[in-house]
Amino acid sequence: MSNLWHDVPRRYPSHAARHDGFDRERILSARLLASTQITSSQFHFSNHDCRRSSQGYKGVTRTEASVTMIGLLGFAAVTVASCPVEQAQYAQRHNPGVTAYFRPIDSGLDWPSRIALAVHYAGSGKTFWWLPWNGGSNALQNLASTEDVTVQGWRPPSPDGGPRPYGNRQYIGTDATYKLIDHVPNRGEAAPAHMLFPDSGGSRDTAFLNRQFFDLVGCRKRRT
Repeated sequence: MSNLWHDVPRRYPSHAARHDGFDRERILSARLLASTQITSSQFHFSNHDCRRSSQGYKGVTRTEASVTMIGLLGFAAVTVASCPVEQAQYAQRHNPGVTAYFRPIDSGLDWPSRIALAVHYAGSGKTFWWLPWNGGSNALQNLASTEDVTVQGWRPPSPDGGPRPYGNRQYIGTDATYKLIDHVPNRGEAAPAHMLFPDSGGSRDTAFLNRQFFDLVGCRKRRT
């Protein structure tokens, strides 16, 4: 979980100055819970409950609070692990108007993931479509751009030089603890908690306007 903590000073500056282990655990839990859309109506654990005093933490003991956080972390991890790729919903970190999801498709033997990634920009209304594929000897994961897979008559491109309107991008997927997943997503598998396209967002990149993580924010069945 150490990588999650590295992001805290930037996102939670008021908390970053604290070095108490409980505060650290609470912030990490908030980050993980936020990525799975577990709401305060499901779990109520506020700053008031844990307000510091000369007698310790009011409302709950330190031990009770730590146990609660461990339970929430475990619940959030199970929620992430139980979401199939084709039901996963993502938002770009710091830019929620950019969203992504995987759509089940009949992509044939050349594209065995049987899903396409849609990256949607709310501002422009544009959606860009990508086909996941595993690299060869370089062991990299990739995305190949393709035409709109929802258009009637769409066919998957040839893997050997077929039309790719926006080229290829590298793909990195991780679980909730930022452990790398060494293959592209496949239909029916558990969805990655975070995705990054490391060679995206350059000055000439018209498909990805910036390079940033996409975080899992929801899980629901989509209409095909």
